[in-house]
Amino acid sequence: MFQNKKGRSCQFWRGGYEGECIYDKVFEQTSGQTVLVFRDIYLKIEDSVAQYDSLIVSDGEITVNEIKNFSGLYLFENDKWYIRDFEVPDDPVSQLKQAMNKLKRLSYGSPLNFKVGGKLVFPHVEFSLQTSDRALQDIVIRRSGLRGYLKEFQNMYAGRHAEAIAAAVSKHIIENPYFDKKADFERDRKGVYCGKCGSFELRKSHYYLNCGRCGCQETKETHMLRAMSDFKALFLEDRMTKQKFMRFINCAVSGRTAQRMLNKYCERIDQGSHTYYLFRYHDFDEAYGQYEGTYRYKDKRMM
Repeated sequence: MFQNKKGRSCQFWRGGYEGECIYDKVFEQTSGQTVLVFRDIYLKIEDSVAQYDSLIVSDGEITVNEIKNFSGLYLFENDKWYIRDFEVPDDPVSQLKQAMNKLKRLSYGSPLNFKVGGKLVFPHVEFSLQTSDRALQDIVIRRSGLRGYLKEFQNMYAGRHAEAIAAAVSKHIIENPYFDKKADFERDRKGVYCGKCGSFELRKSHYYLNCGRCGCQETKETHMLRAMSDFKALFLEDRMTKQKFMRFINCAVSGRTAQRMLNKYCERIDQGSHTYYLFRYHDFDEAYGQYEGTYRYKDKRMM
């Protein structure tokens, strides 16, 4: 059993999906067919829903792998994650614990009595972590150790007990509850908006776009970065050509500026007149955290 992303090729994977493709490839090369695996599923357990990147089922145990395609140097201290001086808003440790706790509740409510373990997997080759937290170090799997970690599952077996556990998990699988409708490019509002209050009432200056509602001043680069991230999240099946991106931002910047931003933050898929771009990062926060410190002009967010 290997439930993967449906109908999506790994040929042009980027961002979070890139990390998952790396994980899948290494898993298939190392772990053999001795365990059962669920990939990218949503489970409704009691009254709450959780998303799981990977569940590995063997006799008497489920292992949760939370896959994070972070890149760059991260710092973990005082239970918080940082890249440069930017605090990462999502805590992977908390996400893993919550996902594991939901499965523990499933175990408590069934006669199967299985154990639940978990690891944070960082498959990006340029990810590094600085921390003195030994508990965190014990659950982190970096790219250099990914093959050895997944190879450990060769020594595990999925017999009738594992099949019963997998059947119990399957009963709780639901469709993605958060993206039940595809965004319509033609009907969505075009333009860029304030990162603080969400207003589309922006005034252009030489290097900034200024919010007429709250006074927030963000660089054009910040707005382009947010727009590329939004395009990726909203239009999963659409290709981001330069022409379509310019329509999406309602020509908020010049074509020359837009092209420079696309080249900087995206992978260019060269197909002549049909050339398109793939945003390299999981989301705006990841890219902004990595690059904001290099900006010549700084954002000014009013209190």
